[in-house]
Amino acid sequence: MTPEQLLGRYLRELRLAHGLSLEDVRRHVSFGTSYLSAIENGQRKAPMRTISELVSIFGMSLCDVLVNSGYCLAIESEKLSGKQNKEIRLPDK
Repeated sequence: MTPEQLLGRYLRELRLAHGLSLEDVRRHVSFGTSYLSAIENGQRKAPMRTISELVSIFGMSLCDVLVNSGYCLAIESEKLSGKQNKEIRLPDK
């Protein structure tokens, strides 16, 4: 799964755990249900400001959501996988 898919899935789980529909959430944020749905489906890469606005509804910090969703770990994995094929050379002492 991509970092966006992990984050979106976690956001959907949070919303459902709070018994909220997409329309319920829309009433508390500055964007519409189709955009929120695209975020939850991992089809949209939302700015951190947007995610922060969204998670404030659930009384959570942006940092907690990024870590708990696996987003941060997935980002690091992507960075490392891009370097796997490159030889890392340490400086001579």
